[in-house]
Amino acid sequence: MQKEVTNAEIVIMSADIAVLFLAATLGGLLNHLGPKGEEKEEEKIEPEEVARLKEAYEQLKGIFKMAGTLAQLDSSQVLEAMLDVGLAGFEATGRRDEGPVGIVFLPQETPEGDRLYVAASRYLDREDEALLIEGKAGLAGKIIESAEPLMGGELKDDPELGQFSSLQKCQSAVGVPLRAEGAVYGLLLFASPESHAYTTEFMESLAVYCDQAVIALQNAEQYQGLHQEKERIIDRQEQARQKLMYNLRKGPLQTIKTMAIRLGRARALLTQDPQGGARELAKLEGLMRQTVKGLRTLLFTFRPTTLENEGLAAALERYVQQMEEPKPAIHLDIAKLGDRLSPKVSGVVFSIIEEAIANAREHAEANNIFVQVSLQDNLFLAQIQDDGKGFYTYAEELAEESLDGLGLSTIESWARSINGNVNITSIVGRGTTVTLTVPLPG
Repeated sequence: MQKEVTNAEIVIMSADIAVLFLAATLGGLLNHLGPKGEEKEEEKIEPEEVARLKEAYEQLKGIFKMAGTLAQLDSSQVLEAMLDVGLAGFEATGRRDEGPVGIVFLPQETPEGDRLYVAASRYLDREDEALLIEGKAGLAGKIIESAEPLMGGELKDDPELGQFSSLQKCQSAVGVPLRAEGAVYGLLLFASPESHAYTTEFMESLAVYCDQAVIALQNAEQYQGLHQEKERIIDRQEQARQKLMYNLRKGPLQTIKTMAIRLGRARALLTQDPQGGARELAKLEGLMRQTVKGLRTLLFTFRPTTLENEGLAAALERYVQQMEEPKPAIHLDIAKLGDRLSPKVSGVVFSIIEEAIANAREHAEANNIFVQVSLQDNLFLAQIQDDGKGFYTYAEELAEESLDGLGLSTIESWARSINGNVNITSIVGRGTTVTLTVPLPG
């Protein structure tokens, strides 16, 4: 796993990198001035040397600015910071024509295979921004294969980089692999129309900086991924809320309003026409049962986002954690399911277990509820057992109305929707066991 560092550690490391860049830059300048540098203090400094000093100064300012940028959790800012490292001095001079080019290449999956695309660039022609490279030939291929920084000469004949019109006039280049988890994550390239524009010191310092920049980039991408997932969850929850409100207004709320009106009518009939009032109450009882069934079906369609994102085990654990009452205690024993359950089966199984637990909590007067989930070859097995008061399950004793009242007929219909089977056993005074079996593809 990629090592993660804190923002403070990134800033400290980046400051150290800034010192390396300073040493490399000043070392190059001292070599350029030569051993007679002291005598030159009395002479007039050449304009070219002034420009180089200014470029080094601006580059150093840029490096220290990078230290703060690497602590950001914005991948685009990190990418721009990587380009600023090699171009800070050049951009400060105001020269834009015939200047160096900076490109950050990152991996992208395509129908033809893995490619490197232009994730960020500076002074690259617009038509070049859409180009892809394989990273297997030329300078880019050598850098990726060796996983080491390299310098190169002119690029017009490079088998991969030569397709970029912006690089046709470049006479020197330096490339650094973006390394992560022991593999090459991408490539940072700078190319200049000047010959020998880059030094070994610059290349080595750039490589140190890029190693830390990749960590910052991956941390930023992870953060953005989590943020996007959070936004998707919030959006799904809002959509579910809107759908629930619509379905409640359209169905149960309208039915309840009708029932309230008819209850008033039945009450009036009971004093004037008792038999007619009794018939109206019987109709209302049927309507109420139908409404309860509709509400159960409505709730069945709403499943926790944890189920979709983390699976059945996590969803059941979250459901139990949200229980406010300490009794009955709910004990979970869930085997590793892997990817054996499809999203549809997972959703129905969760609803059945949830309904069975709710029934036990409401009716069983139990102290404990035990939930066991396992796989037996190509058979999924879930068992919900309580130590409550139990009830008669003999056919002659258990009418259809009782099944509806306990939600058991609903559980059976849900099980049939996934080709499953539900078996309910109960002993008065000893509790109830609901067993769900679902055949799985081999």
